[in-house]
Amino acid sequence: MIFYVGAVAVAAACGYYWVSQRRLRKRTIEQIYQWPPMNPSQYFHTHFNGRPDLEQIAERIQLILGEETGLDFSRISPDERFDGPMGNILDGMDTIEALIRIEEEFKIKITDEEAESVKSFAQLIELAAGKIN
Repeated sequence: MIFYVGAVAVAAACGYYWVSQRRLRKRTIEQIYQWPPMNPSQYFHTHFNGRPDLEQIAERIQLILGEETGLDFSRISPDERFDGPMGNILDGMDTIEALIRIEEEFKIKITDEEAESVKSFAQLIELAAGKIN
């Protein structure tokens, strides 16, 4: 009987933790989603002043990051820091898998030091663009 009560208490605590983490994730997503979704053309003309050299690179990286993290990057400022509120959502494996896919997509190599120095979506785009060109 004591074991059963203990197991129920542990299950309740785990459930509470899970619910609180989901609420935190939802609040954080609401915080980093700064505007309604934009189509790729609107997004890049708004944030990158229509720089054509970055538009296709940024669109492909945006797609990869969205698939790996489940976030809608058309609603996130390119200057949003990965170690800010977004860091509460991204886990290490999502980030590593996204970097591997970016390397494969563009046939580039991103060193560990470069990966650690990237703090935002915009910096990641600039890094990939610099390696491609």
